[in-house]
Amino acid sequence: MIFVNAQGGPEKVSVPADPHDSEMINDIRRLQSRIEADPEDREAMLQLANRLYDVQFFDRAAVVYEKYLKLEPGNLDARVDLGTSYFQMSFTDTARHESLQRLAETTFLEAVEVNPRHQLANFNLGIVHLHKGDMAGAREWFERCVSIDPGSEAAKRARDLLNQHIQDNPS
Repeated sequence: MIFVNAQGGPEKVSVPADPHDSEMINDIRRLQSRIEADPEDREAMLQLANRLYDVQFFDRAAVVYEKYLKLEPGNLDARVDLGTSYFQMSFTDTARHESLQRLAETTFLEAVEVNPRHQLANFNLGIVHLHKGDMAGAREWFERCVSIDPGSEAAKRARDLLNQHIQDNPS
């Protein structure tokens, strides 16, 4: 399954980044030190959340995104990444699977309420509905995604998912 994150590209669930990469670990430590020195360093906080997301430490990334969004509630890209973190966490936390999926959906909806044309939020809402088996809802969100910017990578992926899953299963 592929998600598009607000950092700029597709996220392939099956191909994790190497969390033991020394450069990435050093970068994470450096960012944590910056935040310890200045707990309101928004730039470092967002970079840290993104690095943790990149190495698929979704639970830790979510905590940092939440703190960041308290300081910068209008950053819709970070909100979408938070939603994607929740959604990814739902696959490994079976006890909270459904609540994390609902939280992901709510987080994407918050972004769409502020900006109905946020393409990645629309795309990811399509993914959530597809995963729930709600083909009508998935179709609606994927079609919205495509209508926003038909030439984008997100629109291409939405069309592919529509053709692959929805056309044969229109319920």
